[in-house]
Amino acid sequence: MPPTKVDIPRLRLPITTPRLLLRAYTVRDAPRIARWLHDREVTRTVPLWRSYTLDDARTFVRKARRGVRAGDTYLLAITVRETGKYIGSCGLEVRSARDRRAHLGYWVARPYWRQGVASEVASRLCEAAFRSMGLHRIETGVVRGNPASRAVLARLGFRTEGWARDNFRIDGEYRDCEMLGLLASEFRPYVPPTKPVIAGPNVRRKRGA
Repeated sequence: MPPTKVDIPRLRLPITTPRLLLRAYTVRDAPRIARWLHDREVTRTVPLWRSYTLDDARTFVRKARRGVRAGDTYLLAITVRETGKYIGSCGLEVRSARDRRAHLGYWVARPYWRQGVASEVASRLCEAAFRSMGLHRIETGVVRGNPASRAVLARLGFRTEGWARDNFRIDGEYRDCEMLGLLASEFRPYVPPTKPVIAGPNVRRKRGA
């Protein structure tokens, strides 16, 4: 007898935070994705191809839209509420509906680092996953040498559960990955700062970004 299908409630989109908005991707986002992911400071700890192209971004958008329609993968655009500016991505993928378990991932464009953006969107997405979807556990991984992302997860209550050796190949080099998990009972919501999210003054921006 086949296993009983377990249905998980869908996330209601868009999802808002005090300063940001998480929404489904559209085809118009592809050039912005490619532009930000051309920055190696952003992708040096993300398992992507060294040269991330517009075609790669279009493929990603199609995948993201399919996942939202299916209700099992939510790869969402991070935008600034005041301006609608696209500044990164945050996603949740249900890995086991039966076990109520999902995987979290995110990245933020470099001009918007050190403003609590990743903490704000990851916190809100975890909250929605636990409360609205009824998930029990969220897991993720951090490439060795990425203390900023590690701090984001610790802030929310994620705990280290081990290491996956040579888990990702980035720039031709295999990298270890710290594996972390968060149970619904352990979640600690992040309270974001009141300062608006703006492009950092000391970061050179690409034309049209």
